[in-house]
Amino acid sequence: MSTSKFLEGGFLPVLFAFSEEKASISKEEILEVAKQFKLDFEEVRQVVDEVLEIPIRKTPQKIIKVCTNIHCNIAGSEKLVDFLCQKLKVKLGEISQKTDTALVSAKCFGYCDIGPNIEINGKMFDSVTTQSLVKILKENEKI
Repeated sequence: MSTSKFLEGGFLPVLFAFSEEKASISKEEILEVAKQFKLDFEEVRQVVDEVLEIPIRKTPQKIIKVCTNIHCNIAGSEKLVDFLCQKLKVKLGEISQKTDTALVSAKCFGYCDIGPNIEINGKMFDSVTTQSLVKILKENEKI
């Protein structure tokens, strides 16, 4: 397989953008990227699987995004990431097989003055502490 054609035209950043959102990519998303870039599905799947090592699977049931930008980091997002990694038994960017929850980093939600911020399946939470995160997780178990 020649990888030179995959290095041109923004192909790799698109795959990384898909995977950054939920720590995986679905076959449907691979097909969409292949169509957009006029590439063979199997070649794109092979790049995703073997070169980039992005997990190919269905979208996780729950996606938790933690802002790790400088403002939220100063406000304590690193503690939230550590707490969530321990609770879910995953590293940032991974999916808990037990709970089908992806834990991913977000660059910025745009609410720097009220950080640290997290998002659970599209629902935003600001000024989050480890204590408030326990309550948020309990209240949003079914999200």
